[in-house]
Amino acid sequence: MTRLPARNIMLRRVEGSPHELGTWHARTWDAAESQIAVMRRTAPARGGYDKVLVLVTFETDETGTPYLYSTRYDIKHPDVTDSGDNLARHIRHDWEFKALRWTPAHMDRDKHRAFLLDLNIDPKVWATRCDRYDIPGLATLCAQCEANARWNEAAGCKALAEECRAYCRNGHKAVAS
Repeated sequence: MTRLPARNIMLRRVEGSPHELGTWHARTWDAAESQIAVMRRTAPARGGYDKVLVLVTFETDETGTPYLYSTRYDIKHPDVTDSGDNLARHIRHDWEFKALRWTPAHMDRDKHRAFLLDLNIDPKVWATRCDRYDIPGLATLCAQCEANARWNEAAGCKALAEECRAYCRNGHKAVAS
């Protein structure tokens, strides 16, 4: 399954000196990261961060509607930025958390699920987004699990198809319901 790429990544810096504020558009993740690198140079040098609002527009799906995802990304000066910190990783962690594909060490899976349900976040919706849209580094289903899931769907076993996908997302370990 080919995932739909981002066609526009809008970055709007809303904190910093007035001459640093503005809106930029990028067509690729690399171009967005390059613009963020420029912004980082003028972020607070002694800790803290400046806020950047982000709107990612993905290519249209079979319904002809593009998916829009918005978030806030905090940029830090290069001297205080964690290695590996980038926009794609920020979004990837958010999506994987909401899809129950990544649980922080301080939570167990049941508390994680309850937390999402309290916020009316449906992990299945986010799992579908993880599988449908392309964010660099976002894990996909392996070919064998996807084939098994599609076979089960064709046979009318939607619940079993979802179990195949959950099994793959959980590192090929059984998933407690």
